[in-house]
Amino acid sequence: MGTRPRLVLGRSLLAGVLGALLPSQAVADNTCNGFINVDYVGAPPVTQIGDTVDMKLSFGTGSIQNGTQMTVNSFQVNLDCNANFPLTPPCTDEGDIVGFESIVGTTCPTTWSTVHPVGPDPNKVIIEATPPLEIPANVATLPGFCTITLRLRVLGPDIDGSGAIEELTGYDVGHCDNGILLSGGFQTSSITTPPPLHFDCYEMINGGIKPTTVTLQDRFGTTTAKITKAKRLCAPTNKNNESPGAEAFPDHLTSYVIDSTVGPFQKPKGLQVSNQFGNLTVNVVAPVFLMTPTAKSLTPPPPPPLAGSALSHYQCYKLDGVKNAPSDRGVTLVDQFGPLTVDLDKRGPFRLCVPVNKNGEDSDAPTDPGALFCYTTRNDRLPFSQKTVFINNQFGPLGGKITQYDELCVPSTIL
Repeated sequence: MGTRPRLVLGRSLLAGVLGALLPSQAVADNTCNGFINVDYVGAPPVTQIGDTVDMKLSFGTGSIQNGTQMTVNSFQVNLDCNANFPLTPPCTDEGDIVGFESIVGTTCPTTWSTVHPVGPDPNKVIIEATPPLEIPANVATLPGFCTITLRLRVLGPDIDGSGAIEELTGYDVGHCDNGILLSGGFQTSSITTPPPLHFDCYEMINGGIKPTTVTLQDRFGTTTAKITKAKRLCAPTNKNNESPGAEAFPDHLTSYVIDSTVGPFQKPKGLQVSNQFGNLTVNVVAPVFLMTPTAKSLTPPPPPPLAGSALSHYQCYKLDGVKNAPSDRGVTLVDQFGPLTVDLDKRGPFRLCVPVNKNGEDSDAPTDPGALFCYTTRNDRLPFSQKTVFINNQFGPLGGKITQYDELCVPSTIL
């Protein structure tokens, strides 16, 4: 499996009031204020996806009127939150973006244990204290009464468009000795990642290859497919000036036509997909393309194949029944062929491309969250003069012509 794109981790120190006042008639008399500070300890400026991050939590309190201490039975961490939905616990899972690994240290006078269910909410980790942690009133959050450090592993870049992987931390069960419960309070923090790559896809002709049979395993099943010709060349693009320099990224994707598929695969209906343009509901119909990491040149001969790529292979599926399709206008794009402005066509057609394990080369692909959703565009005439390209990848060298702009493929998550 190739090296994946790099990410940047935030270093902010965040603190917030986590106390809620219950019951309402007692607000004037009793309070129960708890605080948590979040720090990503020793995070380097740039960390490769797949590396670990240590999340250090410091516990403190505010005033506890008519009481002397706050008792914490447990707290929870929501590992990755989709910012297109309300950032309240339990938040909407962004996908398998961050994974919990272990508790690596604590200064608290208690023993911590974890509850991390496989379902129905694998995004939520509950940390329990035995015996319960007792924190006196008016303890400053930094340095805090005590700390606990959790080790997390970053599995993919942020793909909801916010530019950061949002996380939520809050007291799960707690109370003060004045009879007031902690309820509903939480703290947000985030891991900042660079924008994932978007792709401009161009119609390609004269792309015939020798028919080739491949095995494909993705989140929908395992099949054998025959590919026959290159249909599209997809170039990295700087969309809406979110990732200046993306147009210079050397790795491209070539979409090969899947002529036949043998073997069962799922065809989920009502599948929910989220990205920067909003949230969609789709029905999966059938595979149509295999996207392959590709080296490209504008002059002959074709370049040598990529020695290693940060890109996955993707299997692209035809969709129908797409609901909530956007019609954004004036989307600006800059790729290696020049700048252009496009409108999204809410009529489609649309494609969902998911990472695929081709010929057993990438066993992690079926669980990789980094999908692409491809939108057909309108008003996308591009005044470029270069129409001949030379490509090379695992299926061999090829020279072809690109004739028109076809679609914009956007990093997405399947909910």
